[in-house]
Amino acid sequence: AISRCNDFLAGLANAEGLSENVKRHLEGEARALRGYQFHWLATTFGRVPMLGTGENYTTAPQKARAETHKEMWDFIIEDFKAAADLLDWEPLDGQYGRCTKGMALAYLGDSYMWLSYRTGEDHYAEAKAVFKQIIDSGTYELNPSFSTLFDADEAWGKEAIWQVILNEGPNWGSWDGSVWSEAH
Repeated sequence: AISRCNDFLAGLANAEGLSENVKRHLEGEARALRGYQFHWLATTFGRVPMLGTGENYTTAPQKARAETHKEMWDFIIEDFKAAADLLDWEPLDGQYGRCTKGMALAYLGDSYMWLSYRTGEDHYAEAKAVFKQIIDSGTYELNPSFSTLFDADEAWGKEAIWQVILNEGPNWGSWDGSVWSEAH
């Protein structure tokens, strides 16, 4: 996924026929998704190779992992900062499931907390400021009842900052791909 994001970002720089608004959103989404993938790798495995735009595991197979946790988390934080600046609170064209400013900020705040934990530096005030932006946006709010938190029929409620819905309804185990088009 990181390689695809990097290849996409390299190609987007020279893409023609796209409005500046769409290009802005696409860059923001690619940066958010790359940051998300690196975030997962970093929290799961620790320091990993940080591949930038245009790099992939074929073109840079020997790239060493980040020398320090700070170097790694700074790279991830930069992606989420850029994504938050490029994206809007609502998904592009109202297509829920796409990355938004709220998603990028949520992972940015979490990344500041991980940076603090891994380096001993205090970045908690930065995390707090980022999380406050999410709260103050008015875009999100807590569900009035925890009993509806995992109700697949209530996908993309006000509490959802970014979620993956894997509800096939009564079609679990079906090999018919057409039934998934109606599932969340």
